[in-house]
Amino acid sequence: MFTYRISAYSMLLTDKYPSIDEEQDIELTLKYPNAKEELNRYLPLIKWLLALPHLLILSVLGLLLGLLSPVVWVIVLVMGKMPEKLFLEFAH
Repeated sequence: MFTYRISAYSMLLTDKYPSIDEEQDIELTLKYPNAKEELNRYLPLIKWLLALPHLLILSVLGLLLGLLSPVVWVIVLVMGKMPEKLFLEFAH
């Protein structure tokens, strides 16, 4: 339908200007992979093992953020302004 082509163009899903012709686009057919011969059963496990260091670093950074945010909040509450050294660190 023409409205779907206009919506796709306005949401930047396609670069082609929508025409009023019904057969504007082509149909894409992909071959389904043969799971027994082409896919590795252990690949998801390897991907999870590679993701573990990333998750560990993110959890440490989240813990530091959770511990330091109240400290900075109390400093700002007591002083009435952000200390210049902290402001310069957050600004850059």
